[in-house]
Amino acid sequence: MYYKISSLVLNTGKYQNGYREVFVAQPDAIKENLAGKLFLLAEIDGKKNEIKKLVDFIIKNGFRAAVALIEQDLQYNHTPEYENELERWKTFLESAVQSEDYIIGALRSKIGREITIRFSGQNIRIVPTAVSENILEGNTIVVMPSGASGSKKITIEISKLEPQTKIELLGTADTPAKAALKWLWYVQAREFNAARQFAASSEPFADIFMEYTEINKKHAY
Repeated sequence: MYYKISSLVLNTGKYQNGYREVFVAQPDAIKENLAGKLFLLAEIDGKKNEIKKLVDFIIKNGFRAAVALIEQDLQYNHTPEYENELERWKTFLESAVQSEDYIIGALRSKIGREITIRFSGQNIRIVPTAVSENILEGNTIVVMPSGASGSKKITIEISKLEPQTKIELLGTADTPAKAALKWLWYVQAREFNAARQFAASSEPFADIFMEYTEINKKHAY
């Protein structure tokens, strides 16, 4: 996109309390170069603020909700450059959402076998019996006061599993999207040292993820 740079000269004249006269003048090459740099810095700063807001939203609401937020934003008019950036963010976030499905696959592979998961602040021993899109069904292992063990049926929302369980189920972070997921879950667990190692692999959010991690790590101790 081409922007025509002109300067505004405010001439107050002798009427200090009256209206100002405004003249539009073509700047010289030095002024135009400076104005162009300032415009570029303002554009970069604006984009950085937007991505920071998006990262805050992701931490609170997750990647799926962030995709919906960007889709809503894309309904409005933007510069071609910013719209392309939104599309790039959306594509990456969609890949992160798809990577979350690895958790469902991992749980399905454990049907009929006892596993331990973290849910609502406690460890739960469970033998999965069915796994749907966001629901884990199974039988929990209950130890009686007498020492005998029994079981009862339980239903758990997979999205509400605690971060450490999701991290274990996801496996190796062998793609940027999986690295972003591990970063998010470690941040939600406030394990910032662990989160840091995945931030750098989470393009296009790597720089902001790293900055967020460093800032919050200082306040965590």
